[in-house]
Amino acid sequence: MMTIRSIVLYKAFEKARSSASASVQTLLEHKHLYQSVEVNISVDREEVKNLVDMGDEYATEDLLFVVPRGQYDKYIDAGLDHSRETLEAVPWRFWIDQPDPGDINSASLEYKFLDIQLPYIKVACDFCDDTVQPHNPVQVNGLKDGVAAELGSQKQLFFFSYLCQSCKRESVIYVVRREGKRLTIVGRSRFESVPIPKAMKKLPEARRFYRNAIIAFNTGRTLASLFYLRTLIEQYFRRVIAVDNDERISGEDLAKSYRKLLDKEFPMKFDTLGNTYDSLSDALHAACDDEELYTSARANIEKHFEALARLPISQAAGA
Repeated sequence: MMTIRSIVLYKAFEKARSSASASVQTLLEHKHLYQSVEVNISVDREEVKNLVDMGDEYATEDLLFVVPRGQYDKYIDAGLDHSRETLEAVPWRFWIDQPDPGDINSASLEYKFLDIQLPYIKVACDFCDDTVQPHNPVQVNGLKDGVAAELGSQKQLFFFSYLCQSCKRESVIYVVRREGKRLTIVGRSRFESVPIPKAMKKLPEARRFYRNAIIAFNTGRTLASLFYLRTLIEQYFRRVIAVDNDERISGEDLAKSYRKLLDKEFPMKFDTLGNTYDSLSDALHAACDDEELYTSARANIEKHFEALARLPISQAAGA
């Protein structure tokens, strides 16, 4: 017979494995350098109770006596406490292949590690024109599955290797630090690829300044990201208006000259980038780390170039 403790422990580790795998997927797909996710390893009491109720009419707390259903709650609570203590104490290991979950029917079920399967992810690949592609976890020579480094109690360092399934050119290796239930990206073998919106792909300013703006913001350098966005607008204005590199001209005058090139309906429907440029300039002069401004300015820039596809500027201009 299986014990209530083994049922609860099995369920706790099953939930923790699933949650940790999902958290790694969120971390690698949506977070950036030095950003983190919290892994939820808590177990829902009702889930455990339902699992116990689905078993035999009696479960055993040990091999010597049986526990009537009326006393399940007490033993479930004790099992949950034991499971939490065990989960907090054991190291984590990540595997490319599905790890063995253990045998729930074993009365001596023990866990020395929390074994977790690495998830498949979808991230941008810089070998595939910065488009989002499926990536699979792979084995790399010199790096083994499982524990990479122990840094202390509940502190570990992992190396996750992923290969784009479209080009299969070169694996990208993520360095992930664990502290308790928190996972943080602390390094990459290649800096993250930044997808450029379709409407901006042909802009020489986009690959340089738009990309750097996003990278700066993702790594916590908001003021630098505002500078890159303003520079993108200014350099775009100068190129389209055909201003010489050494010619001094104010941003306000650049915006006015550019506006004259736009379709007459454009200013009534879309941002002409002049106001966005002014807002970015004000923030830079005040040395203001305005995250909301970054978000709105980036959106305005993207929408502006999307709108140009419907209301293009003069063909004589160099856009």
